[in-house]
Amino acid sequence: MHATAHISFHGTDLSQHMLYCTSGSYSHYWYFWLSSKRTEESVEQALLYASLATLEERKEEQIAHAIYEPIGAYSEGTLDRIIELGLLNWKKRCIDTQEIESMSNDYHHGITIKEYRQKRGMSQQALAERWPGKPVNLRYVQYVEAGEKQIADQHILRQLSEILDIPLWRFGLSDYNPYSPESLPGRGERMHQETLDVAESLLQQTWRLRQIAPLPEAERSARHLSNLFDYFLTYLPPPALLEPRFLALHAQIQRLLGVMHVERKQYDEALQCYSKMNQIAEQLGEPYFLTLAQMNIGVELERTGRKKEAVELLEKARDTSFGSSREIAALVHSYLARAYASEGDSLRFQRAIDTAQTLISRLKQQSGHDENHVFYSLSSVLAELSYGYPEIGEPRKALDMQKDITKQIRADHNTRLYAWIPLDWARAYLMLNEVEESAKAGIELLHRAGDAQAPHIISRAEEHLLTLEEAGYTEVEEVQQFRHEVNQAKGE
Repeated sequence: MHATAHISFHGTDLSQHMLYCTSGSYSHYWYFWLSSKRTEESVEQALLYASLATLEERKEEQIAHAIYEPIGAYSEGTLDRIIELGLLNWKKRCIDTQEIESMSNDYHHGITIKEYRQKRGMSQQALAERWPGKPVNLRYVQYVEAGEKQIADQHILRQLSEILDIPLWRFGLSDYNPYSPESLPGRGERMHQETLDVAESLLQQTWRLRQIAPLPEAERSARHLSNLFDYFLTYLPPPALLEPRFLALHAQIQRLLGVMHVERKQYDEALQCYSKMNQIAEQLGEPYFLTLAQMNIGVELERTGRKKEAVELLEKARDTSFGSSREIAALVHSYLARAYASEGDSLRFQRAIDTAQTLISRLKQQSGHDENHVFYSLSSVLAELSYGYPEIGEPRKALDMQKDITKQIRADHNTRLYAWIPLDWARAYLMLNEVEESAKAGIELLHRAGDAQAPHIISRAEEHLLTLEEAGYTEVEEVQQFRHEVNQAKGE
């Protein structure tokens, strides 16, 4: 019996007591600690802890004896319950630990090879004959599947993955093969197709939202797409980023983001998106996407006043469109007509717009979305005609087509164009010195911009108002009303 007079258990924590109780020669210190506590709850907690800790070093009967000796005052049933609970918990922990260790220690690539060989209905002999590099004997395959032969060469593992259709992650490998970076993962067929299906569907919905819903709704959807592809660009291996479907979707998203920037008057950012789209289109090597990229860059150049560059690029897009589709060719010719009008070239303007109308008229449907979600419509072609007439000095023609274009806009359900078209009328009326009508058209533009929640259109309405005011029409009642409504729209 060890001397214990110098040891006090009052006020110390449970872990200190367990240090004594589980350290072999100090097992009898139980008695003093239990004597100081003398509550069934404290005994139960202590015994559970002690049984778990001590059983790792002692036999069950030894710990049972150590527990019974100092606390005989408690009922045998209570002690049995406490000891049983402690032993069960300890045994469960040991079993779980052994299972985990067994799983980690027993795994080898042969298990996976056997699993997928059997899924393919392939015999061991058949696999031996198709073994990467050169055929092997049956016994070698059996050794591999049993774990007696280990495969460390990733080249062999990758080839087995192809033969047995084993996902590379089952071997701890990536789809990206650094020794063969030019090869596409999974023969170009495994690119998380379900995820790209969802992205394509969201892209289609976003373009549709842009036509019929307020701008913020379309912008939220566009941000989701942008974030998704930012993730892809960060974490996918290089070959995956060159898959044709990925490139096509990436190009379309850059176009969508460019359009959203235009709506916010962020023209530099829009041009950057279209330039990225052009780079992607060149990688893809398809006339369709090259035409779209060149067309959008040309439109932005025209918007910023770089008219000669705009015409050159749009003419290039026109030439490229011959290898594309009739829908895209119609769009390109309509935007090219706009660029010609901005330069005052009435002859080429009329030729280009006539070609656009002819191409649209030959389509089965004169409005809709093509397979890549590009919206085309007769109303969009007519809109460029409406824009161009004042540019070439014929504003009355723009006003004469008001009823026709409004009817076509409604037929095409082109909400965005419905919001924009009063600007052409406001400009045309001003050129004809019909100031009151010009101001009224500006107010209508402002109202439609508010409904569409399009700040870009509101900004253009204010620009037209400033033109009226700078021309000396500030005292005209309709111009004053225009100013009042612009201030309200701006929250002033």
